[in-house]
Amino acid sequence: MSGIIFPEDFKRVVEETEVVHPDSEHNLMISPEALENALIATFRKIAELAKYETLAIGLSGGLDSSILTTIAVKSAGLTIIPVTIFSSLDHPDLLHAVALIKHLKLWLNQLGQFDSTRREDKYELLCIAMKKANLKHLILGDAVDELQGGYWQHEYPEKHLPLAFLPMDELRKAVFEDMWKKLIPDHLAILDKFARQYDIDVYLPYLALSQLLSKVPMFQRIFYTTRKSLLRHLAVNLGIPNEIINRPKLGLGDALRTQF
Repeated sequence: MSGIIFPEDFKRVVEETEVVHPDSEHNLMISPEALENALIATFRKIAELAKYETLAIGLSGGLDSSILTTIAVKSAGLTIIPVTIFSSLDHPDLLHAVALIKHLKLWLNQLGQFDSTRREDKYELLCIAMKKANLKHLILGDAVDELQGGYWQHEYPEKHLPLAFLPMDELRKAVFEDMWKKLIPDHLAILDKFARQYDIDVYLPYLALSQLLSKVPMFQRIFYTTRKSLLRHLAVNLGIPNEIINRPKLGLGDALRTQF
């Protein structure tokens, strides 16, 4: 077994998810605690699927992966090996990944570092790093940006879809739906391909919670100019350092772009 194995049949999960669920329009807030509990339960399922073997997590030092790492270690009690990719020792991905590791009191040598000199896909680099470290099970935060408004297109929908005749709430919903349609071809299909090629089992906890996250009210996703507001509140509750919570969005793989 290899590729994206959790959630099972990820393509069907994406296809059946209304990224802006009708329930989200009722403005029924989802608490950070509810999301944390859902992620804890999800991690326990992942550990069982992995037969309690060592789990690695793609850690960019950003909000999404820092939340996953913190909950896995502090709340779910799992042993996690962070894996990151970078092109220079002063890149924010590496600096913030190390900051989180120190904050969680993990061993620094648990950080799997991979420095590329070739123009390869970020997912392939992660899989190569996994193979070199003899790791089989990889947790990633993919799909959360699409679900919670993590891209600039969500914040400025009028610049992405110039449909001036639509009210802002409908325009923003259209942008969420447009970005959701791109999730498989632009991200997950590529990830699944390389994971299969390198015999890596991939687990996507945020995608597994798509039915919950799709019901998050819009104001908990985009609050004025703050993206992923619910996740930021959760990060504060978890005690994640402010330097990580407030860092500009880069995304896993940005660390490779500076060298080309």
